[in-house]
Amino acid sequence: MSDFRLWGLHMDASVGSKPLESGAVGIGWAQAGDLSQVPADRATFKRVVAETFPEATHGSIPVQEASFTVSFMKFAMGICLFIPPKLTGWSI
Repeated sequence: MSDFRLWGLHMDASVGSKPLESGAVGIGWAQAGDLSQVPADRATFKRVVAETFPEATHGSIPVQEASFTVSFMKFAMGICLFIPPKLTGWSI
């Protein structure tokens, strides 16, 4: 059996149909800037979260860092994404 992974992305309704029209999704936080310009490691991502969101609690930083880590270390071209169609009000 192949190692098949399906990733579900839940985006705000304001994103609309842009991912379908452009064939691409943006993953991350615009406030953090271009994360491809920093080392892709957990310590760096924790620092970026703390600097970008100074109001973040000490306990929330590792949770937010995990989102960065998954986005940059796990996602690759050719992965299969499922994007619930919030335009129709349907969600999972």
